[in-house]
Amino acid sequence: WSTSDAGAVRVFVNALSLQFVVGVILYAVSPLIRTALGDMGAAMGTRTVRYFVVEHVAIMIVAVAFAHVGAARIRKAASDSARFQAATIWMGLALAAAAGFTPWFRPFFPSFQ
Repeated sequence: WSTSDAGAVRVFVNALSLQFVVGVILYAVSPLIRTALGDMGAAMGTRTVRYFVVEHVAIMIVAVAFAHVGAARIRKAASDSARFQAATIWMGLALAAAAGFTPWFRPFFPSFQ
């Protein structure tokens, strides 16, 4: 376990945390979220709206939690082998959660027509 390995974990955790903060800000100003929170019954009935109001948020919180728990486990590991094992498991879970619940079905840049 080298300083570059620890640095890679730190960069991943910090990038995920920064993305979480940006997501919280976007969540707070999103017109879709504001409308959905006004009528949660209707929002839960629409699959896409429910995804953005509840599911995406919940899984991204879990992904950030996995990354931070993993970073703590890596720091407390007794051997290099245990550090690599903890990094593989926890950072892998964080990456899988984040990638699995990224809204890939939406265009990255919406067309303005």
